[in-house]
Amino acid sequence: MKEINPEAIEHSFQPPSTALPQTINNTSGPILSIGKDAIIIKGNGSNFEDQLPRELTIKINDQTTIFEKNQIRRYQGIEGLKHLFQGDNVAIESLENIRGKTEFSASYINKL
Repeated sequence: MKEINPEAIEHSFQPPSTALPQTINNTSGPILSIGKDAIIIKGNGSNFEDQLPRELTIKINDQTTIFEKNQIRRYQGIEGLKHLFQGDNVAIESLENIRGKTEFSASYINKL
């Protein structure tokens, strides 16, 4: 039997009987660490069938736009990494389908 996040039943991103969409382009979570061209977040599990939180590696490239909270300022590419900090909660958008992926490139990162 598959393991299911107990919190997903009580605080579900979708009703338990609903199938996960075939295409998912966003997720969110707090930043655990920052590398030279990526961040690792504690993903909320919304892009996985079991809805279990996982560590996700979010790659930053020249096309990635990073926004301050309330989109007051924006930064392009790797330059924006110096404006992100461990513990920041972020929402991630990707042009690729991130369904079931633990590593992908971000098109947008929004500080929450």
